[in-house]
Amino acid sequence: MKLKKIRVDQDLCNKGVWSDYMGTELLVASAMTKQFRLAASELMQELRVSELTEILSLEDEGKRQLMQLMASHLFLGFRKIEEDDGKPMEDTQDNRVALLMDPQLEHLGKYILEMSMNVGAFVVANRQKIAGN
Repeated sequence: MKLKKIRVDQDLCNKGVWSDYMGTELLVASAMTKQFRLAASELMQELRVSELTEILSLEDEGKRQLMQLMASHLFLGFRKIEEDDGKPMEDTQDNRVALLMDPQLEHLGKYILEMSMNVGAFVVANRQKIAGN
């Protein structure tokens, strides 16, 4: 296998790739970036947890801190999300945090964490970038 078929572009990892999720489009960056790993490590030490997924079960400020971290490093944007009244939701960091904090959307945070750790998605995006798609 040629290496170019399995390489990951660090620019894509930092800027994110678009992912379809339940009729929406989410811009998700890689959890393997140095900036995210450092910020996550500091948060985990502060909250005294050994895995990021442990924070998802917290009900306090620790969970909010994780969601803010995710909204600034992993969940970089969205499209095709509407408010309950049918109006398009504006893509802002505050709105991304609100989506992640909504207990009825807990699956969204889990999906973003999984997607951000899915190296294959970034390999495919790199292949598409090389091919000019």
